[in-house]
Amino acid sequence: MVLKVGTLSPSFSNSSELLTTVYDFSADAGAAGAFVMTPAAGAACLVKLLAVKVDTAVTSAGAATLAVGTSDSASCFIDSEGKASFSLAAVVTPSSVTTGNAGFVKLASGSTLDVTVEVAALTAGKLYFVWEILKY
Repeated sequence: MVLKVGTLSPSFSNSSELLTTVYDFSADAGAAGAFVMTPAAGAACLVKLLAVKVDTAVTSAGAATLAVGTSDSASCFIDSEGKASFSLAAVVTPSSVTTGNAGFVKLASGSTLDVTVEVAALTAGKLYFVWEILKY
């Protein structure tokens, strides 16, 4: 499933670009597994997750966790963080919750940015992800 919003362009601009992607339970369902948030990168770039803004709290009948990463490394930004961190109006940053890499990660050409629902399915949630992209 590819979520709509944003592009990863291959041009070198010698600057950064912000990209917003969205996971929305009402449109994307909440089954455990990876949700692809971007088309495949057209060229390698550096990516940093700046923040996750919670518009609708993440809920689950079970002990759901979320991992945020790339198609090459599922938890490089946020590693199996519990649903309680994604409460209404929360702003979650990698430095405050992850045991993974809070800095830039190389996104290879052909790779995607993903959010992975782990352990149990979600029953609600709408999350906005804000990324910084550096092309090289």
